[in-house]
Amino acid sequence: MDGQGRGSTRHPRSGPSLRSRLLILSAAVALALIALAGVSVWQAYRTAQEREEARLLATARAQADIVDQEIGRVEALLRGLATSPALDPLDAEAVLAQARQVTGELGGPIGLGGRDGRQALNTGATPATSATDLPVPPGLEAVFATGRAAITDLFHSPVTGEPAIAVGVPVRHGGEGPVLRVLEGSFPPARLAEALGGQRLPSGWTTAVLDRAATVVVRIPAETAVIGRPARLAVREELASAAEGIIPHLELYDGTLAVVAFARAPASGYAAAVAMPARELSAARWAALLRTGAAGLAIGLLGLGMTGLLARRIAQGLRDLGGPAAPPAGLQELDELGARLTAAASQRDSAEAALRERSEWLEASQSAAKLGTWEWDVASGAMRWSDQQYRLLGFDPSKAGAPDHEFWRSRVHPEDLPRVEAAGQEAPCSGKFEIEYRVVLPDGGTRWLAARAVVQRDATGQARRLLGVNMDITERHALEEEREKLLRMKDLLMGEMNHRVKNSLQLVQGVLLMQARGAPPEVAAALREAAARVLTVAVLHRRLYEEETQDGMTLDAYLSGLAEDLRGSLTGIAPVREIRLRVEPGLRLPVGQLAPLGLVVTELVTNALKHGAGPVTITCRRGPEGLELAVEDEGPGFPPDFDPARARGLGMRLSLGLARHHHGRLEIDRSAPGGRVVLTLPDVAGDAAPAGPA
Repeated sequence: MDGQGRGSTRHPRSGPSLRSRLLILSAAVALALIALAGVSVWQAYRTAQEREEARLLATARAQADIVDQEIGRVEALLRGLATSPALDPLDAEAVLAQARQVTGELGGPIGLGGRDGRQALNTGATPATSATDLPVPPGLEAVFATGRAAITDLFHSPVTGEPAIAVGVPVRHGGEGPVLRVLEGSFPPARLAEALGGQRLPSGWTTAVLDRAATVVVRIPAETAVIGRPARLAVREELASAAEGIIPHLELYDGTLAVVAFARAPASGYAAAVAMPARELSAARWAALLRTGAAGLAIGLLGLGMTGLLARRIAQGLRDLGGPAAPPAGLQELDELGARLTAAASQRDSAEAALRERSEWLEASQSAAKLGTWEWDVASGAMRWSDQQYRLLGFDPSKAGAPDHEFWRSRVHPEDLPRVEAAGQEAPCSGKFEIEYRVVLPDGGTRWLAARAVVQRDATGQARRLLGVNMDITERHALEEEREKLLRMKDLLMGEMNHRVKNSLQLVQGVLLMQARGAPPEVAAALREAAARVLTVAVLHRRLYEEETQDGMTLDAYLSGLAEDLRGSLTGIAPVREIRLRVEPGLRLPVGQLAPLGLVVTELVTNALKHGAGPVTITCRRGPEGLELAVEDEGPGFPPDFDPARARGLGMRLSLGLARHHHGRLEIDRSAPGGRVVLTLPDVAGDAAPAGPA
């Protein structure tokens, strides 16, 4: 407490000064750096070797992937050809024509083999060499046993007389059932060499592609002398025990000592071996050693100098701080440290305020969207919910406790609980969780939720947790129920309308037929014809009502049913003869055009039956100007001076009027041997469109 009394007092030193301790520390650091440099030199030697070996192995993997990709392209080419309808039943000429179109891309012949081991056809067969004399390439018989694509090792092609590789794919009836034949394509090893040539190798490096028997298929740079030879014994032994690896010392066929990396292609079973001259690795190692040694020495010297300087500055700063009139800092580092601590505290306060604001914004957004977020730990079963998730279940988040599995189960509607739990159990395996279910609110009401979640996995691929959202979709379900109710009401209304229209048409038909009984023959015939037309309208109405769809009907189904109805409705009105249909598949018309089209067809068919001869043929196809519908018979045809526009018959005038109303035209084809009338309807949006999948 008495500062003046202690000012002249000398205290004995209790130990080394801070300066001495820092100098000792500097010496220890220097020694440690020297030792570390020695260890670093040794580690640099190993690191350089491992880095080069890793680079070599990565190149081998890339080459193996290219081999798989190229063989996969060949397989895809053959699989596309295997879907040809000409293969089942076999149309040899068509198959050969299709196969020859892709042989240029394949680079070799394409053949079709059977279970007897012989080929049924081959694009490379010549008059002197029958395809049946050619065997199925060795190894492709496995396609019949496994039902999967297969690849051969390098073999001598009897077609080209050169080494080749073949890929075979199964041919099945309709794409299903047992394998009937194997479609095989052969290609030269040069195809693989060309694909691998796009990947530039460092100078002096070589690549070899080996088949599953460890035979050399390709070598880059090219060396034909080694093609077809077995790989070195060490390579064969390593490939037999491992899918990839490094052979640190191997003498190549040309006597070069090399480091070899090999990798087997996972799909084809072929392998790529990349060799680097051993002298390059040695040079890289020594370069790394020299760089590491120089860097270690420089760092050691720099560390000693900086440590000495730091000791001097700290000692001086501490002495200044211990003085009676010490300045506020005395050392720039201390001043900077104080300023940074102050700034860090300010930044922390700002970050906390921003985090609170963002959390409030997120909660407000979730509340507005009726969206709750949740997390489920798969291993422990622990759950975490957002505040809005509690509100979706009808609870106040400030009063509810921590969520758990039993609490959540108690809120799920009992009828939905089994399928929700089943979806939750499948999610870790399937990787997704998507379901809609009901929850029971505390007041007894229900709410529909749509749950979506993603699965997060650990490094081993095991499911770790589910992160998901729940959305309130109660209003959507209410709208869907209202929609279903309106649809049922619409069906009832349409049924009642159909009943009334049908009864009215039957009444009109009955009145006409009743009047025809006592009328003169000419009037009776006209009345019966009118009754037949009313019956036709009734038939069209019934068919359109029973088969109405929003996107219309296919014309083949519509005209087929219409022809069947005409056979029954025209009995007694016109001679009944055969009615034939030739309708281009897939044509579709909207409901609004089906009724007029049916009336025109009815009138034309009726006229053909009354005035023509032979069978009546209805042809419908897509023409250059739109939909073309023709009705023809084998009778004498129309008189030369007959003009449809001046016809007095009700049927022809009705047909002309309907055609003009739909911007079409009705013409007589006088080049036909019999009577032929053609109705052309132009294309409009959605008309005569090909039918989509059912």
